[in-house]
Amino acid sequence: MRYAPLLRRDTFPVSCFAPDLPRGTMVAETSTRGARMSGFCRTRKRIHVLLLLVAGVCAAQALAGDEVKDTGKCLLWRVRSGGATVYLLGSLHFGKPALYPLDPTIEKAFAESECLVTEVNLNPANQRKLDQLTSARGVYPAGESLERDVAPDTLRRLKEYLESRGMRLADVSRLRPWLVAMTLMQQETVRAGFRADLGLDKCFLKCAVAAKKPILTLETVESQAGIMADGTREEHELALRHMLDQLPDLGEMMTAVTEAWQAGDAEAIDTLSRRYRSDDGRLAPALKRLRDDRNERMARTIEGFLETDKTYFAVVGCMHLVGEKGIVRLLRSRGSRIEQLDKTGRR
Repeated sequence: MRYAPLLRRDTFPVSCFAPDLPRGTMVAETSTRGARMSGFCRTRKRIHVLLLLVAGVCAAQALAGDEVKDTGKCLLWRVRSGGATVYLLGSLHFGKPALYPLDPTIEKAFAESECLVTEVNLNPANQRKLDQLTSARGVYPAGESLERDVAPDTLRRLKEYLESRGMRLADVSRLRPWLVAMTLMQQETVRAGFRADLGLDKCFLKCAVAAKKPILTLETVESQAGIMADGTREEHELALRHMLDQLPDLGEMMTAVTEAWQAGDAEAIDTLSRRYRSDDGRLAPALKRLRDDRNERMARTIEGFLETDKTYFAVVGCMHLVGEKGIVRLLRSRGSRIEQLDKTGRR
């Protein structure tokens, strides 16, 4: 049986391939001169797709200049227990058109699955909820500002970066440090040519809606909103300073992760992830919340799926799946039968 390729520009609906731009349109660098704070606040709508960037942004130099060799594998695992099957696809939350079409092995697994599983499903109702939660936790109330909340040296460094991008400190003064960091990271991601609408999770959500597959989630909007907002003021400022150090290398990191994903190289992606670990122990609690704690919770939810007799297709940030404390290792250690699947290749 042949499976129609997903997300091919010549066969798939344009609304599923690139919903925000006409067919074939590439993203040009966006001018940010004179940007208003309201524009920055729109970043809260994409917090879910930025969490793994935060986890890996400092790994830009880990594989820079290294040649990634194709492993013959997809970044896709099949997990089986009893009569249940869960396909685990490592997701890239931002993508480029060259990422598609996907390997037929991935398309076949999605077609065979009864349900799609994502980290969160930002349907309109959940989007409004995330908007409200992020505004409540990421924007200062009247009378407070970034200038009053962080050290002078942090403000100096931030101002220098903003000026290099044609922006002003006043543009972000109402945003708390963690939201400033995520806002600037999103802008650099777009500047590097990556698009959220071409991320794997976003595209499979559209495919699932088109195919009328049920959509389940591993996390709640509330939990994702709290991942970055939780923590101390010191952690938030340290995270902003750390982000300012790494922003110049963000495009290189994104390219390295994408190449490793296309090669099916889970070890390379784990290397990128591990190289991020900050030497500053004050950030350790934030990193644990961001990755390890979430991995444990998501693994437990997946184990619940394995107690049924259904087939699921789960799209999870690729750095959550790999490594010693990744979801694949957690599930295998608890007795699940798991294998990384071979590529089929296109004829």
